[in-house]
Amino acid sequence: MFNGPLTQAELVQAKEALDNVEKWEERRRELLLKAQSQRRVLKNKINFHNIIAVHLTDYFPRGGVITTKANHEINYEGVKTKFPRQSIHFALNSPVSNHDMNSWTGAKFAILIPLNKIANRIVTLNPVDTWVIGRLKLPRGSVIIGLGNSLKNKTIPGVKLITIEGDIHQAVRDYIAQKGLPVSIMSKWAWSFDAQNFELATRLITGGLNPMNTFDGGDLDKLSRSLGYEVMPHKATFFNNIESIFTAVMDNLTSDRHNMSEEKAIISDKQIDGYLDQLKEFLKKREKTGISTPERLALENIEKVLKHCKEELKLIKHRAIRKTFVTMERIHSVEDLGEVEKKWLIREQILVDKLKDTISEHDVKKSNKLLRKIGRIERRVYQKYQKFKERLDELTKDTKFSVDISDIRKEMDLGEASLAKFFSLIAENQDHSIKSLIEKGKWDKAEEMVTSLEHWTLQLEILIKDLHDLLEARKKKFEEGY
Repeated sequence: MFNGPLTQAELVQAKEALDNVEKWEERRRELLLKAQSQRRVLKNKINFHNIIAVHLTDYFPRGGVITTKANHEINYEGVKTKFPRQSIHFALNSPVSNHDMNSWTGAKFAILIPLNKIANRIVTLNPVDTWVIGRLKLPRGSVIIGLGNSLKNKTIPGVKLITIEGDIHQAVRDYIAQKGLPVSIMSKWAWSFDAQNFELATRLITGGLNPMNTFDGGDLDKLSRSLGYEVMPHKATFFNNIESIFTAVMDNLTSDRHNMSEEKAIISDKQIDGYLDQLKEFLKKREKTGISTPERLALENIEKVLKHCKEELKLIKHRAIRKTFVTMERIHSVEDLGEVEKKWLIREQILVDKLKDTISEHDVKKSNKLLRKIGRIERRVYQKYQKFKERLDELTKDTKFSVDISDIRKEMDLGEASLAKFFSLIAENQDHSIKSLIEKGKWDKAEEMVTSLEHWTLQLEILIKDLHDLLEARKKKFEEGY
């Protein structure tokens, strides 16, 4: 509550406060107009011909060509393979910044390319993640900045090479500034041209509000779309999903820490079908704008990798099925079988001969019917097993074939071990063997056991077919080098 009129001193203070507010409002308007003018000048500088695409790398572009990660073999948990990343990434008017997912500190080379020179190759035009697909030939007018002796004795026609000492990130920013272009400020996903604290000044002037916005990528998004480019970074596209599913398949093939369920393997297979459809649509779209040969080859390579992943998923799926089969839970190799079980590994006629005398002593008609069925089941799978095993032996002895197929052989042996369990159960004198069931007159139960044997024989046949397909897929991958 205020008591009494203002004193003379308070009136003087009020007048001073009002004068200060008027002075601040006037200064505020001056600074706001200056900021708006600064932004207009900045926007006039930002166009397709005044942007430089910056790519940091540890690899010198031999022959003037930037290659993708898919061109280089990597060691993945002891397995040599090629990661299916067929994209090459750039930041605009600045080197890309380090963040929690990646670091480019210590990169040996910075490759600077006038953006308009690679216009026909750009898929996404995004300040922090502009990218192309496939190998990229450096156009004339490009610049390579290298640390220390990294550029010694190197030349590329039409490309300027600059040797520097110190921070390559700062060297890139200095070069762009020397060209009279605004240097952008990068973070993980954010981007702005606030070289003169434009954003901070605007926020202070407007009391924390920013009705004008900064030149923060929204303007470039409009430019990107008007030119027909995508604006989403690579991580938000189905190409990143393809890399993720490749990683999941490799994890399951190379490490016991990853156990994909049968259901997950089926889902992954369907996901791959979806990615293949998306890839086909993407190719059609790019063909309308004039697709380059490197881009087409890269997309074909991705398609091959996806199809190969589908084949590898067959092995993963069979592993998952086998691990749900109670008699195989603790068996990791044929050597884990007991001596009795080892004796009953698939060998032609051994089962029929073993059972002939024991079960024919009862109902001859039913016995003969059961024996014929068992013999037919056994012979069918035995022949296919032997044929595929010979194929595995043939490739193992081929010194030119360097692809590891030990996991295929192991899965074949474990499939055989599954049947060995059944054969030993059927033939041995146990409470639930055929002999025991027949002696008790339980012909229906005996027939069920043989039907169960037939089921697992069919599973082995499916396994043989799937592993045969996988073997051929690996052989093709080895021959074509993708």
